[in-house]
Amino acid sequence: MVGAEPFDELAVGVADGTISRGKALKTVFGGLMGGLLSLFALPAHDAEARTRLPKTLWVVVRSDGTVVSKSRGVQSVRKLGPPPSGYRANGDYEVVFSPNVSLCAKNATISSNDDSVPASGEIVVTQEFGTIPNFGAWVRVLTQNSSGAALDQPFSLVVHC
Repeated sequence: MVGAEPFDELAVGVADGTISRGKALKTVFGGLMGGLLSLFALPAHDAEARTRLPKTLWVVVRSDGTVVSKSRGVQSVRKLGPPPSGYRANGDYEVVFSPNVSLCAKNATISSNDDSVPASGEIVVTQEFGTIPNFGAWVRVLTQNSSGAALDQPFSLVVHC
């Protein structure tokens, strides 16, 4: 049976001529490939392992807080504000994801939602915590112009879990 012999036995067998080099190479190659595949492949029956695979969630949002038809894993988006709600009057958005994203990497960019060149500006992504509904599932996005003044801007948000 190919692959049944330990490596030391293969080396001795090749040296004394009881095992062919071809069989030894086939056994070593098979073992290496099996090891590599086990690092990257998941058994089909292991549902828990499949849930641990990295997931990428995203949304493309207009400056008024409405979602462009492109998104994955997003429950809702809304424009926050104005004061005295505790939020900025402009450039303040809440994005709620279906899974908890508190331990995920978040990246946002100011973007245009059509073929135009996006306005220049700055964007900040923060994870919101506290006693809010959907704890850990929502992200706050703040947009502003290049001078730092709050400004409603379209953006794209990507979350890697």
